Amino acid sequence: MFHDWMDSYISKVTGKSYIETEITEILIEIFSILDQKLKNLQQTSIQFVPNESKIMLPDCSLTFKIHNAALDIYKFDQSNKKLCSIRVLDSLDEYHVKLPDDKILLETKDLKKALDCALFYLLVENKNK
Repeated sequence: MFHDWMDSYISKVTGKSYIETEITEILIEIFSILDQKLKNLQQTSIQFVPNESKIMLPDCSLTFKIHNAALDIYKFDQSNKKLCSIRVLDSLDEYHVKLPDDKILLETKDLKKALDCALFYLLVENKNK
């Protein structure tokens, strides 16, 4: 799962997977921008629940689970019913954004682009509201 020796070293020193840190930083950046845009439109703000790896949005919530080389993102409605999910898989040379039926939506070397694709699918494109 590590792309170079620096990632491996950071994991060794911190005890955390470097990819977890990288994913967390990107997600915080993305959702901070979204939160500010929602606030500018006087909409409900986004709540981060770090100890549950959860983000509460105005119309749904997302949870994030990292397993080895995969990030699973689950979307829930307001009553906590699971609506859909998506997986971002690290294959060492690129990231694959996959649906539960293993259909690949995107292959890219850019983690941020993979996360953007996954979030677009979950929050905008998917038919489950």
